[in-house]
Amino acid sequence: MSYNVAKDNKGSTLPWIQLYRPKKLSEILSNDHVVNTFKQYVKKQYIPHLLLHGPCGTGKTSIIYATAHELYGEYFDIMTLEINASEERGIEVVRTKIKEFVTMKNLMFNEFKLFKLVILDEADSMTLDAQSMLRRLMEDYTSNARFCLTCNKLKNIDPAIQSRCTVFRFSPLNKKDIEKKVKDIAVKRSINVTPDGVNTIIKIANGDMRKVLNIFQSTYMTYKTVDSKNVLKCLGYPEEKHIKEIYDSIMKDDFSKSVDKVIKIKNDNAYSVLEILNELFNLTIDEYNKKNIKDSYICQLLPKLTDIEMALVTCPNDLIQLSAIVASYKSIKV
Repeated sequence: MSYNVAKDNKGSTLPWIQLYRPKKLSEILSNDHVVNTFKQYVKKQYIPHLLLHGPCGTGKTSIIYATAHELYGEYFDIMTLEINASEERGIEVVRTKIKEFVTMKNLMFNEFKLFKLVILDEADSMTLDAQSMLRRLMEDYTSNARFCLTCNKLKNIDPAIQSRCTVFRFSPLNKKDIEKKVKDIAVKRSINVTPDGVNTIIKIANGDMRKVLNIFQSTYMTYKTVDSKNVLKCLGYPEEKHIKEIYDSIMKDDFSKSVDKVIKIKNDNAYSVLEILNELFNLTIDEYNKKNIKDSYICQLLPKLTDIEMALVTCPNDLIQLSAIVASYKSIKV
C-alpha cells in the first residue's frame, strides 16, 4: 500500500525518535492505566515521587516529559532538572547538581503551588552511594521538589527509594498501537510501506517504540520501499527461509551436517548467532503451537537454549555456540 498525502517535516534531519516523540499525554501509546493516572496528576497539579520501570522504548521517559510540559508550560526549563544517570551516575552529581537545584528558591510555588521536578533517566545505573544520598534529598526537600526515576531493572534501585515512590510498571507497546503509529508516519511522509514490512518491524522491535522508529527510518532511508525483505536486508536480520533451512537440517540431518549448514548460512549472510538463536526459538514455538513438537521435547529444549543465550555473553565463539544450538536439539530424547 502506498500513502501519498502530507509530508510532515520531510526535510528534517532529526532522528525520528526525536521528531515523533510524544509532546502530550494524549499522544502516549499503550499503558492506558498509567496514562490515565498521570492525566489526573496534571488535572490536580500534584505529583508524588515517581519510579517508572519496564523495558526500553515503552514510554517511561516520554510520559514524564509530557506531564512536565503540561504542568509547567513555558516554565518547563526552570522547573525541571533532567539527568541521564547512565552518564552522571556518581555521588558528585547528587551532591552538587541535584542538591543545588532542589535547594534554590521556587518562585512558582507560592503563586501556583507547583513543585520542582528532578527527572533521573536510567536511574538503575546510579551507584549505591549516589542512591543513598538521593534518598536523603528526597526526604529533606519533599516540600520543594519531586523526583521521578526511570529504569529498566527495578532490582537495581535501592528498596528505600522504591518505598518512597509511587511505582509504575510499563509493558511493551501492543501491536495495534505500533501499527497505527507506523501507518500515521507513512501517510505524513508519503512512504510506500507494505503490510509485511509493518509486521516485520513489529516482530523485530518486540514492543520497543524507539526500535520501531529506528528500523523504519533506516529502511526508508536505504531502500525507500519498506517491505519485509528490505527491513531484513537493512538490519542484516535472518530471513525466514534461512531459519527454516537450519531447522529442517537439525531435525533431519546428522549432527555434523547440521552444524555445517548453520555455519554456512551464518557466514554467507553475516548473521549474528544471537539473531539465529532468537529466530530458531520463534520457529520452534510455532511448530509447537502447530502440535508438531511434543510437550516433553519443548520442556527439555528451552532451558538449553536459555543457557546458550547467557553463554553468548561470556563465550562469543561462534563455532562453539552454533554447535551447542544444534546439540541442544539433537540431545533430547523423547
